[in-house]
Amino acid sequence: MDRKYFFELGGYDPGMMIWGGENFELSFKIWQCGGSIEWVPCSHVGHVYRNHMPYGFGNIDVKIPVVLLNYMRVVEVWLDDEFKEYFYTREPTIRGYPIGNISEQLEFKKKHNCKSFKWFMDNIAYEIYDRFPPPPPNKKWGEFKEKNGRLCWDTMGGQVGNTVGLSMCHHFGGNQLFRLNTKGQLAVGERCIDLSGGQPKVIFCSVMPTGPWDFDESTHQVRHKTRGQCVQADGQNMKLVMAACDASLGNQKWEINEIQTWKR
Repeated sequence: MDRKYFFELGGYDPGMMIWGGENFELSFKIWQCGGSIEWVPCSHVGHVYRNHMPYGFGNIDVKIPVVLLNYMRVVEVWLDDEFKEYFYTREPTIRGYPIGNISEQLEFKKKHNCKSFKWFMDNIAYEIYDRFPPPPPNKKWGEFKEKNGRLCWDTMGGQVGNTVGLSMCHHFGGNQLFRLNTKGQLAVGERCIDLSGGQPKVIFCSVMPTGPWDFDESTHQVRHKTRGQCVQADGQNMKLVMAACDASLGNQKWEINEIQTWKR
């Protein structure tokens, strides 16, 4: 990239911290504001790390991961409302977190008559939809906790193949933060949950963001629609089992609590 052009674009957003998201910001800015990026498939790019950190990060006072704060600044400036919702569907815990002043970035966008993100998706990144269909909204998200207990679902590290078990609720999300969308997909981070060997396990998500799960808000049961069974707590062995749905059983009742640790 030409140095002069880089600064004509305003350089990097100075409100972003340390690292993460600057690649998205610069790419969206170039495409949406009249530029273009050349794809050179035979090029080789290396990322060489030093064996020490020759600089400090200053006084960083944030209550969410810095990379997510940076992503939020990119999203709030360069994405249309429809696409912002896709981001917050994937990262619901950070919605509403204060990201600082973005008025200069929005003014740059307006002054340079930059195109919408929908234009970018329709004309530049149209193939994305083939591999990553838009996610349905979340029906429920948060920690899946025993309605009458203190145990929560836990992916026990989140690795593919792990059985989803039970552990004490820690209220910090992570391996205990699940998302159930309106199409029945149950996800945690970038992975999904489905049955394997009769138990809920972590799997790679399919391309289509759909699944067999549902949450009955009247009975507080989590149901696997294909199997016609419900998730039941086996507190003695700290695991989840599938059993015939019985609304009278306390160990089949769950509450789903949204978690935003930055509000504490």
